[in-house]
Amino acid sequence: MSILVYFVMPTNSSFFLLTKHPPFLRSSGTGTEIDARLTSALILFLIYLGVLRFQKLSVELASISICVGPINIPIIKFSVNWWNTLHQPGSISRSGTSIHVSMLIRILSNFANSPFFTLFFFVLETRLLILSFLESSLTRLGVGLTLRCC
Repeated sequence: MSILVYFVMPTNSSFFLLTKHPPFLRSSGTGTEIDARLTSALILFLIYLGVLRFQKLSVELASISICVGPINIPIIKFSVNWWNTLHQPGSISRSGTSIHVSMLIRILSNFANSPFFTLFFFVLETRLLILSFLESSLTRLGVGLTLRCC
């Protein structure tokens, strides 16, 4: 049974990606619409897969691919506005916003708090490393220090 699942799932997934129309879903044309953002992200993914492959073959090819990859990031961001797809237009723009104020406040507060949470989790992850570094440098200096827990 598991061999069958390992065979059927990739086959169905590749069929869906190639045709955008799986055999069990009959839609009204929306399944055949090529999504610009998804296609651009797929191209970026293939570029980075090429980077991983080129690292084993040639460092120069990998470095060129690494320099080419970020060019695709603005293409991914603006692809919804450039090409007519199923996506809605941007909700926050320079000319105004179409989001309700109560939701906009929460979005902006999350955006403002993200650097603080990043710093907080970075300190949580590195605190043991910092403490061990301080302890080793103090013992190297000859200062006897014992860390006591409550």
